[in-house]
Amino acid sequence: MKILSRIFKKSSSKNIAWDLYTKVVEQARHPVFYNKFFVPDTLDGRFELIILHIYTLMHQFKSRQNTKILNQELFDVLFQDMDYNLREMGAGDLGVGRRIKIMIQAFYGRIKAYDQAFSDSDPFHALRLAFTRNVYGTMDSIDQEIVDKMVLYIKEMKEFFSTIPTEDFLKGNFAFPNPEKHFPIIK
Repeated sequence: MKILSRIFKKSSSKNIAWDLYTKVVEQARHPVFYNKFFVPDTLDGRFELIILHIYTLMHQFKSRQNTKILNQELFDVLFQDMDYNLREMGAGDLGVGRRIKIMIQAFYGRIKAYDQAFSDSDPFHALRLAFTRNVYGTMDSIDQEIVDKMVLYIKEMKEFFSTIPTEDFLKGNFAFPNPEKHFPIIK
């Protein structure tokens, strides 16, 4: 009986992780990130946005009870999907393993950078530097006003997520903040 409960508990958390990951990818593909935040619409740019949004969820789960497994499941789902997508793009078995290893290193680097930035004495400035280096790192230059809007969006999301009960996350009863609001319509 114990074995069955572990199996069902694990598959349940895996399903929740897939649902959360799907929401992350949908949010990361929002056109505003590419049209107004000017994140490059490339594999690197998409990866950075997925990591940034996953970070906000994992950061919440890190500080809550009974969500450690979910963080691991989110990580596993992320890299299962990356593996699948690399193979769909034609990467061979040897190339996929090497690329996934690089992506995992990048993931941990981003998590560390964002954690340090949020705990910095001036988180806004630290996040600005981290986003310029990571999210916009493949660009020759980026308007700091745009980076500032990205910082505000992520800070808003992190604060908003801190108000959502764990059960709502687990049931998918939450939405990401609307990134459009950082670009008011000028009439």
